[in-house]
Amino acid sequence: MSTEWDGIEGVEGWRAKLESLLREAEALPANADVQTRLKMNRRLTEFQLRSVPNTDEILELDAIAESARAAVIKAGIEDRLEGLAAGSAELARFTKQLRERSAGLQADARSLRFERADQAVQSLTETIKSVRELIASLEAATEAELVKKSERLITTLQNFRSEIERPA
Repeated sequence: MSTEWDGIEGVEGWRAKLESLLREAEALPANADVQTRLKMNRRLTEFQLRSVPNTDEILELDAIAESARAAVIKAGIEDRLEGLAAGSAELARFTKQLRERSAGLQADARSLRFERADQAVQSLTETIKSVRELIASLEAATEAELVKKSERLITTLQNFRSEIERPA
């Protein structure tokens, strides 16, 4: 079974292959899904593993592939951060509406709504913190670390959703 790596020889062959991969990475749409970004990430990582011999020139190509790999993953994370920021603004608007509506209600009912909004804000704050930690560690993270941090992010997001869905 042949692969995209078969028949590549010498620095020029590996340079041409990397150039092709970089063109594909650049062509990824801004809203590319996670699986598409992960596939490109795997291909750039595989380039690093398969490119031989390990001469100075090949190692330089590997460094370029690594930078591109990190950029592909970061772009996806940054897109999701923008979505979270938009959600944060929507949450702020919602919280303001809650405060306006509850002004005329009894003190205990108002207290319950404020508590729920505060819990939602705390959940969102934890989510944003987790995403920022994920971005900060992306450069040095191994795949296992990235998976662990992604799972923690998902748990935090699920907790946030549960806070919002819970009846007052």
